[in-house]
Amino acid sequence: MSLNRKGRIPFRIPLFETYFDEEDVEAVVSVLKSGWVSAGPRTEEFERSLEKYFGVRHALFVSSGTASLHLAYLASGISRDSLVILPSFTYISTLTPLLWIGARVKFADIDSLERPVLTPETLDEVVTTEAEAVVYLAYGGFMDGIDKIKLYVEGKGLILLEDASHCHGSVWSGKRAGNFGIAAGMSLYANKNITTGEGGVVLTNSSTIYEKAKALRSQGITSSSYQRYQGFEMDYDILEVGYTYRATEMQAALGLSQLKKLEWVTKRRRELVKLYRELLTEVDEIIIPFKDYNLSGNYIFSVFSRVDRDALRIHLFERGIQTSVHYKPLHLFDVIKRYGDSQKLPVTEKAYSMQITLPLFPTMREEWVEYVVESLKDGIAKIKNSGK
Repeated sequence: MSLNRKGRIPFRIPLFETYFDEEDVEAVVSVLKSGWVSAGPRTEEFERSLEKYFGVRHALFVSSGTASLHLAYLASGISRDSLVILPSFTYISTLTPLLWIGARVKFADIDSLERPVLTPETLDEVVTTEAEAVVYLAYGGFMDGIDKIKLYVEGKGLILLEDASHCHGSVWSGKRAGNFGIAAGMSLYANKNITTGEGGVVLTNSSTIYEKAKALRSQGITSSSYQRYQGFEMDYDILEVGYTYRATEMQAALGLSQLKKLEWVTKRRRELVKLYRELLTEVDEIIIPFKDYNLSGNYIFSVFSRVDRDALRIHLFERGIQTSVHYKPLHLFDVIKRYGDSQKLPVTEKAYSMQITLPLFPTMREEWVEYVVESLKDGIAKIKNSGK
């Protein structure tokens, strides 16, 4: 990337960039022309397409990733006072539905900077006879060791739930998200590998969980609005106290169009991650977690810095590069401290102090990656020379 005469980059490299094409636009417009915009036939088509892609028996399209986790938790039997184990190194949506339900929560530490996920060993430190469930987050799209987590959880008589919000395009042991836990919640938010703007999906192989979640999605009503729209109906019943978690037909149509591009998006992200990794191979101050990026959808490109993280982020910002932090641990938020005993999670806290998310999106150009790495190296040298 060339600089202008004042030494400033001519434009800013964002953390992510949403990609839409004419097919996406036409898909949404076609719904508006159809006259039916609430959940209906395109929603069902999108769900069937998700089932096929992820290799699960059931997919339920809902209004957000948070809603998908809420329904997955409820339909799996999590209730008031259930003790649920989850990582603190995740986004707040992994946790908040559990608090709405009234469940008790306990955080487990991550394994290491190289593997910032739960393992049987880290779970063993916090799992007690009271525990009922474990929530596994595939950090950055890496489902690393989830098969071992499944065996551990089953051996303890617990249930496994997946927060699969990073897992579009990811695979582990030949399986995609939703095939390890009894249910998975996945986000389709604007910055995800494919998006419906807002939106989420429950993935499960359990018909019981699916039917329960489906009923809860739309206020527990025995028939959908679209079914009633199609024909004459005298009455309906409400069997559950449910929620308004329906998504729209516009979102479903966009999702169908986006899903067609997921393989290309995944391939492109892996190409860019490969370049990042090659350029950073000899940069000792940067730790890149996980090894086999070809098994991940690479939702984010997360690294850990051995030099001052915040100073490095400021340097990158001054060079026109947007970065982020994934994530501030949940147990460090003041609001979360009200819900349980204070915990010390040394690896999680160390990871937070060192973590930086660098730009990654499918329309990113190779020279942009080169510029980011060049700026990263410059920043590291500057910080080291300053004695920080």
